[in-house]
Amino acid sequence: MKPRNIYAIYLIFILVISSCKKEQIDPTLTGFGISATYGDPIAHPSGKLIGFNHMPLKEIVYEKVRDDYYFTHYHYDLEQSGFWLMDTCGNKRRVLSNYLNCPSWSPDGNWIAFTTGNICVMPFDGENFDTTSIIQLSNRGHDFYPSWSRDGTISHMTILNVDLQYGHRQKTVVAF
Repeated sequence: MKPRNIYAIYLIFILVISSCKKEQIDPTLTGFGISATYGDPIAHPSGKLIGFNHMPLKEIVYEKVRDDYYFTHYHYDLEQSGFWLMDTCGNKRRVLSNYLNCPSWSPDGNWIAFTTGNICVMPFDGENFDTTSIIQLSNRGHDFYPSWSRDGTISHMTILNVDLQYGHRQKTVVAF
C-alpha cells in the first residue's frame, strides 16, 4: 500500500471517529507531523559500535481545533539531533555529525557512505568522523542507498523520474 493511501485511510478514520463521538476524544490519537525520533541504525564492522540518526522529542503540544478535535505539534531538540554513535552496551553516546541518510560502513570500518541525493563518503578514525574530508562520488542528485562490496567498491541506486503522457511521473530504479 502506498504511503499516501495510508495517510488517506488514517485521515478518514480520524474524521469518522471525531464526527461520531460527541464527547472530547483523546488528543494523543489525533494529529499529523511526527517524525521518527530514531532511524537508519547501522552496526560498525568491528561489532563494537552502533550508529543511528536521532532527533530527540522535546515536547508535544496539543492545539484545540474544535470541541472534539485536537491537532498535535511535535517539537524536537535540534541541537542534539544528528548521527549518534555508541558502544553496543549503550554507553559512550555522542553526536558525531549531522544526519547521515542511508549510512553504510566500508568493510574495514574506516569510511562511511551516505547520501545527500548524491553519494558521499567520509573517513572515520574509530572515534570521530572527519567532516572536512567528505568526498562526493556522484552528482546526479538522485542517488540513494549506497552499499559496499567486500573489495571496498560502492554500488547504489539511482531514481530517475520519467515523464509519461498526461503529465504523470513514474519513478524508475536503476542499480549501479
